[in-house]
Order: sequence, then structure tokens, then C-alpha cells
Amino acid sequence: MYSALLEKYDNFDLNALQPLEVLYIFGDSKGLIAMTDWRGEENEREVEESLNKILKQNYAWTNASKAREGINEDQQRNGKFIIELLKAVDKDLQATDQRLIFLHLGWDAYVFMPVSSKTCKEVINKLTTEFYGVEKL
Repeated sequence: MYSALLEKYDNFDLNALQPLEVLYIFGDSKGLIAMTDWRGEENEREVEESLNKILKQNYAWTNASKAREGINEDQQRNGKFIIELLKAVDKDLQATDQRLIFLHLGWDAYVFMPVSSKTCKEVINKLTTEFYGVEKL
């Protein structure tokens, strides 16, 4: 059972998994974690669509939509826009008392999940090297 799950994660050293990597594998396998490249989205609105799947509902994403206004495709892949987009998404989530929390895996991608605002604050304050919020983007 476990070997089938771990086959998808052959980029990890499965004999020396770190706790954060275990959390990532579990969260990803359960569809609770999203990821986007450091330069930007592969597909337009992938951040919002990923979060809609995780949250099991369609959000309006008002701030995210405003952030996209007037931004062409090249600008969306320059590495700067994705930071602004993630901050806008976090602002949208705050309206429902949630925040984005990021896993610091040392990859050239942003790995994140929505959590309650309280949980976000507690985890970031206690596990500063493993997790961070949009303030550190």
C-alpha cells in the first residue's frame, strides 16, 4: 500500500525523508497542497483553481482578479507577478478567516495550502524554518 503511494515521489530520498517532506507527501497525496513555479503559473488561474479544489468550493477571488487586470502573459511569468498574486489570494482567503501557509522545502516553487488564520500564525511562530506566510515572499 505505501510503496504504491511513494512511487509518485521518487524525487525524494525515501530512506531519509525529512518531517516536512513527509508532510508534503501526505498533503499532496490527499489533495491538500498546491504548488506553482517561482516564475508564475503554468496555466492561467491555476492557483485559484487548485485552492478551489482543496477548499471544495468556488471562491470569488476578488483581489486575485484585480491583481490580474492589465497584466499580460509575459508579465505573469516574470517571477514578480506570482508574488503579488499569492498575496492577493491570501487577502481573499482572509475574508473567510483563512491564510496561505507555505512549506519551505528549498525548491524553486511555491508549495502552499490554506489553513485557518489562527493555525497559520501558530505554526509560523513555532516552526519558522519549515513554514512561512505571504509576508516572507
